[in-house]
Amino acid sequence: DYWSFDFTDPFLIENSGQVVNSYISKGCADGGAGAETPDCLVLRERVSPEGTSAGALERVDVNIINGGDIKTSGIDVAANYSFNDVLAGELILGFNGTYVLEYDSEDFETYDGVKLADGGDFVGLLNVGTPFTPKPEFKGTFSAKWSNEAHNVVYNAIFVDEYDDARAGTLPNLKTVDDMVTHDIHYINNMFEDFTLSLSVINATDEDPSRAQSDLNYDPYT
Repeated sequence: DYWSFDFTDPFLIENSGQVVNSYISKGCADGGAGAETPDCLVLRERVSPEGTSAGALERVDVNIINGGDIKTSGIDVAANYSFNDVLAGELILGFNGTYVLEYDSEDFETYDGVKLADGGDFVGLLNVGTPFTPKPEFKGTFSAKWSNEAHNVVYNAIFVDEYDDARAGTLPNLKTVDDMVTHDIHYINNMFEDFTLSLSVINATDEDPSRAQSDLNYDPYT
């Protein structure tokens, strides 16, 4: 299936990093080249202490705002095939995945209209320093489910495509967040009329997350 959505004035939380970077690049600190410009008068009220240098910032105020318009589209794929009489039960093999074609955003601005950063297409990026979560181009799951009246066993292999960290200061070996596969196993026992036993093993092979240049050294959102 092909899908496409246009979001007008979506709710976003202003990104503190974008506020700070704009504050610095526009020269908004006391004595800076742009300290008295209209943009800086807005940005100076967002940092504490007001007018301080970048190295002495203690707090950055951000707001929930109506952000720039967003257009996103992609392709969803899903397929299942069942086999009867497999070890006295039914076996179903399946695959589902999503390929994101675009996630285009207008420029980022404060609610006062001060431009903080350029918009663009954010697919395939880690998106640290933006209001968006990471957006790998492709994510997919292969599943195998076997069941009969008493037992239900499900195996999932979950794949996340690699994506890039586009920030200028990213270490060379962390410019790409590697793809990864995790394996989950679930078991449900329905042998007893008034009792159901369920067991799950998440990330059965204890796969470490791919490294990323972020606060936790990995991407906790994907």
